[in-house]
Amino acid sequence: TEERLIDFEKQLKDRFGTIPSQTIELMNVVRLRWLAIELGFEKIILKNKKLVAYFIQNQDSAYYKSPVFSKVLSFVQQNPRGTKMKESNNKLTLSFDNTVNIQSALEKFQKIIDIG
Repeated sequence: TEERLIDFEKQLKDRFGTIPSQTIELMNVVRLRWLAIELGFEKIILKNKKLVAYFIQNQDSAYYKSPVFSKVLSFVQQNPRGTKMKESNNKLTLSFDNTVNIQSALEKFQKIIDIG
């Protein structure tokens, strides 16, 4: 949970002092994975300033009729620049341009979750 991750971060800081940026980045990878799961992504790749999120492969999944998927669709409609949804080889993906690091990926996923 987020609370346990924060506690772990505090323990690291108490024991070793300032936490290196690489360690913080690693903890943010855990947070990013949690958000990806919450949004229904099976796989995420961040490479060359591009984030690609792979949706659940089963096209008959109830996920595609869920409020979460509706949020994703709303986000794509509201943000046509820099986001692209496409299907290739029976795999539906959502890609984000200009995603330079894990923190920026976290912010993009959080924006989808925050759509009301």
